[in-house]
Amino acid sequence: MRQIAVRMSCALLVSAWALGGVGHAVASPSPQGPHRGTLNVPGAYPPELVEVYYNSPGRDDGSNKSLNGEWFKFYDPYSHGYDGITLSVTDAAGNTWVGKLTINPGKHVKVHTGKGSKTATDLYWGRSSYAWNNTTDTATLTKDGKVWQTCSYDDPTQSFALC
Repeated sequence: MRQIAVRMSCALLVSAWALGGVGHAVASPSPQGPHRGTLNVPGAYPPELVEVYYNSPGRDDGSNKSLNGEWFKFYDPYSHGYDGITLSVTDAAGNTWVGKLTINPGKHVKVHTGKGSKTATDLYWGRSSYAWNNTTDTATLTKDGKVWQTCSYDDPTQSFALC
């Protein structure tokens, strides 16, 4: 398991580097976060927060379409899936999404800022205003009251950050 996790981590780093100019994102696991050598317990660790799309395409006009252009994405790197895991993601201003997440093994799920109809790959926060700052912010992933991951960005010339 450790080799798989290390290879996946390296692959994510190489992918982020190869894309270049995707913002200055800094992802950091909490000291209480996952230990890569013990990933054989299904559901022991939450899925990873892998991307925040903080500057929706086009003009910020407050429409639901524009709000849904902001999103954050979870990924299941452990390939065991999650069925109803409760997580929260909070920005630096204290805006907090709390939800039960179901994600198929090895798949992604996006949580959009605005309103919409839930699917297997898209969830909706239900906000009527933007959550993510277009210049700098921090997304904090928590499970059971413990911080598991943070993802910060500070590049106003970009629209998204890889975590």
